[in-house]
Amino acid sequence: MPSYGIPTFLGYLAAYSELTGSILLILGLFARLDALVLCATMTVATFVVLLPDALRDAAPGTILLFAAMRGIEMTLSLAASALALLLLGPGGFSLDRFFKVEARLQRLFARRADPVPVRGS
Repeated sequence: MPSYGIPTFLGYLAAYSELTGSILLILGLFARLDALVLCATMTVATFVVLLPDALRDAAPGTILLFAAMRGIEMTLSLAASALALLLLGPGGFSLDRFFKVEARLQRLFARRADPVPVRGS
């Protein structure tokens, strides 16, 4: 099996993120984090693995654009849907909404962003 110049542990990390990330995404738990990881995984799969293979294995006389699009359309659509979830966030029927995960994260990061008061001014 070719390694595509990617370390082996990143392959295991990608498989783990696809399995657990998709389950958590279906449940709507940590949806933005899951969408970020899945979008990154699908982008790497598209441009590092599938696109070079599609261009190399194209039949002679075919238009390379069509061969490339046929090879990468599924992963590009998955990356685009993960990007949409990342930008739009989870819906109303998600566990993130039920447990108020995003509100807690906003409060946590708002506290860290507060400037430290300076004495003497």
